[in-house]
Amino acid sequence: MRVPSRIGPKTTPGLGDAIDDLCDVAADLQVARWFAEHRGSAVGAALLAWGFDAHWGQHLRELKGYLHCRMRE
Repeated sequence: MRVPSRIGPKTTPGLGDAIDDLCDVAADLQVARWFAEHRGSAVGAALLAWGFDAHWGQHLRELKGYLHCRMRE
C-alpha cells in the first residue's frame, strides 16, 4: 500500500520533508552506484529502475511539489 503524498489540499510540505526526500533519493542512488561498480552496470541499472518504481520516484514527485509551492510564494 502506497502512503499518500504529503502534498495535498489540506497539508503544506515543509523544508524537513524536502530534506528527507533528498536524503532518501541520494541514499538510493548511492546504493545503485555501488551495485553498478561492484556487480555490473546491468545490476546497477536494474536496481535503479526498481528503486524509482518502488521508492525514490515518489520522493522526487513530493520534492517537486514542495519546490513548486516555494516558487509560488
